[in-house]
Amino acid sequence: MSRGLGDVYKRQLLMNNNPQTALNISNEISDFEFFKDNKIDIYRLIGFIHQDLGNYTNAIRYFEQSSNLYEGVSAYPQWLKNFKLMADCYYDLEDYSSAAKYYNFALEVHGMMHDIDMPYIQKDSKNKLKRKQTSYRTDEIDYILYQLLFCKERSGDWSTEAFLAEVTAMARAGNKYATRMLNQAGIDPYADCWR
Repeated sequence: MSRGLGDVYKRQLLMNNNPQTALNISNEISDFEFFKDNKIDIYRLIGFIHQDLGNYTNAIRYFEQSSNLYEGVSAYPQWLKNFKLMADCYYDLEDYSSAAKYYNFALEVHGMMHDIDMPYIQKDSKNKLKRKQTSYRTDEIDYILYQLLFCKERSGDWSTEAFLAEVTAMARAGNKYATRMLNQAGIDPYADCWR
C-alpha cells in the first residue's frame, strides 16, 4: 500500500461522521503492516468505530490489538488509554467486574508512569497528599478512579456505604464525576454523616 493511500484511509476514518461508513472503509483495508510500519494505530481507530456503533466486543478486541503495538516504558500512556477504552466498553456491556479490572489496570499503569501506588492515587484523588508530595491527578484519572469505584459497587465487590464514603470524599476534593453522581442522587457530600 502506498503512503498516500494509507493517509487517505486514515483521513477518511478520522474525518467520517458516519461510523457505519467508516466501518465499511476499514473493512477494505487488507494491509495492516503499512499502518504498523508508519506508526499509525489503525487498531485503535477501528476500535473507536466499533465503539461508536455499539459493537463493544469487537471494539475491545481492536483496543487489545492496539495495546500490542506498544512496548516498554514509552508504551505506558498508550496502555493507559487502551485499558480505559476497554473498561468503558465493558461498562457499556454492563460487565462491571471486567470493567473494574481494566479501570484498575489503567490506574496501575498510571502508578507505574509516576512510581506511585494505589493508596497514593487515592490520597491524591481526595487532596490528602502531604505538602512535599507531588500530585499526578488529572481529569482522566479522576474519571477512571470514579468509574472503578462505581463498577466495584455494581459488581458487589464494595458495599454501597463504602462506595458513597469514597465518592463523597472525592466530590469534596473537586472530582466532577463524583459530584455529578451525587447531585443526580440528591446527596450532599458535605453532610455530617460523610465526615
